Amino acid sequence: MVTRIRKHAAIMFTDIAGYTALMGSDEDRAFEVLSRNRDIHTKHIEQFNGTLIKEIGDGMLISFNLASDAVRCAIEIQKACKDQEIPLKIGIHEGEMVFAGSDVHGDGVNIASRIQNFTEEGGISISDSVYRDVKNKAGIDIEFMEEMTFKNVNEPIKIYKVLCDEVRTVVQSSANVEVPTSEKKSIAVLPFADMSPGKDQEYFAEGIAEELLNALAHIEDLRVVARTSAFVLKGMNLDIREIGRKLNVKTV
Repeated sequence: MVTRIRKHAAIMFTDIAGYTALMGSDEDRAFEVLSRNRDIHTKHIEQFNGTLIKEIGDGMLISFNLASDAVRCAIEIQKACKDQEIPLKIGIHEGEMVFAGSDVHGDGVNIASRIQNFTEEGGISISDSVYRDVKNKAGIDIEFMEEMTFKNVNEPIKIYKVLCDEVRTVVQSSANVEVPTSEKKSIAVLPFADMSPGKDQEYFAEGIAEELLNALAHIEDLRVVARTSAFVLKGMNLDIREIGRKLNVKTV
């Protein structure tokens, strides 16, 4: 019988955006990026007393005893990755990890992974449990994004983004945000429909939308609605003007 060990921790998931596509187009460069990313993580995980639990492809699962250490480590990792043009996404949640042999389970791990998955390139997203522990810490600036419901998670979770001068987080959700009337530039990218005969190209359609979002996010003074907000409308047959009102944008 495998012994189970439970641990409460601040759990960080990181992932290189677009790595699969890079591997398909330039394998040598993909491995070089992965090596640099690993070096950056190793340095800062040690600096902030973290523990690398495991590498999952181009992603990493890391635990910290303190949520503040996890967030400060994430900021430093993103700074270094930005300097080296590595498009990283980071999600952090505070909860329970269950170790069973070489495997790691638990709601805390699952939620951290989901938060990372919905984070924009170059961004750091944290759950409300992390926010409560770091909201008054010096040097950590945070902004509410939206409340999200994740698959197989019983209750909605409030998601916050970590702000700092070194991490450019221009993609913003329209949820709970009052847009000034003077704002002219705002856009939402809706999910593309799979029109292939076999209806088996949804991953490709989502990839196109993701690439558009990543490109638009680099345009100065343009507010881009987060993927999670826009994709809620997937499958809904709504008038384009109604979509614009729902997402509070000028352009769709």
